[in-house]
Amino acid sequence: MTSLIKIGREGMILLPHGAKIGKATVIVDIVKKGNPEIRPGIFMKPKGITDHDTGNAGRGANADMHNRYIHNMAGYHPRDTSHVSWHITVDEHFIIQHIPFNEPAFHCGDGWGLNSGNRTTIGVEKCMNVDGDRAQTEENAIALHVFLLKAFDWTPVQVNPHQKWSGKYCPAVILKRDGSFIPFRNRIQLDFNGKVVNEVASYLQRGHIGAQVRLLQHDLIKAGLKIAVDGSFGPATESAVKAFQKANGLVVDGSYGPATKAKLEDKVKPKPIPAPVKKPVEKYRLVTGTFNDKKQAENAAKELNEKYGWIVYLKQE
Repeated sequence: MTSLIKIGREGMILLPHGAKIGKATVIVDIVKKGNPEIRPGIFMKPKGITDHDTGNAGRGANADMHNRYIHNMAGYHPRDTSHVSWHITVDEHFIIQHIPFNEPAFHCGDGWGLNSGNRTTIGVEKCMNVDGDRAQTEENAIALHVFLLKAFDWTPVQVNPHQKWSGKYCPAVILKRDGSFIPFRNRIQLDFNGKVVNEVASYLQRGHIGAQVRLLQHDLIKAGLKIAVDGSFGPATESAVKAFQKANGLVVDGSYGPATKAKLEDKVKPKPIPAPVKKPVEKYRLVTGTFNDKKQAENAAKELNEKYGWIVYLKQE
């Protein structure tokens, strides 16, 4: 799965619905606005990820159950709820997004300051229900963390435990088992190191952002287009794609589909350097003549050697 995040309706930054991350299927099911204690609805520029465990070990407390719970809470009047929300819930089968990544949520318990975890990080809740596959849930969460790190051009040090922000013993399963968050972050680092984005996805369009778009922009520059490399497929990138399509006889729609991908990759791929042609070594034999007297021949050979440095051989005919 490539590291790509899509800007959906209303400018929301979302996971690609239906995609596979790890062994989980992505479901984007954003809670409605109306209860600011669940979805504040203001802008956030995320700076990292906060990792959580749900704290609910009960049977059936999977991602779907937590999705229904947060949607139910969003439907209540603020006086009947508390400040509790998060961006994503992960279990062994699904990764469900509840809140856009460019909006804050109440998941860190450290207040509402501009530099708080609530206002600067994406909250990821890992299910811990006793009837779930916890090992696969963690693998899916690691894959999700790597996906987000690649998309936002972050590094694993920007994944932190809930404990960092408020001191709460969370993610509890990780901390109790491993003694600290470091071993789990090391697992993220290993996965991160092994998944380098080195080729552009086969379909990109206006609204996409992330590492894939940056690679596309670099390729457009190599093809002679003037464009900034900002990782956002906005109007400038769309115009550059259209210009490339028009110049190369393609359908001009501004989308980076298979035909445009094939043509652009052909344009920017390194040209093979032909091997130098080796000229055959030419050799010539110099024949000076014959002598009737051996002594005369020896004297002539000596003179040619001393005067010109020639090596002369005498051969009797």
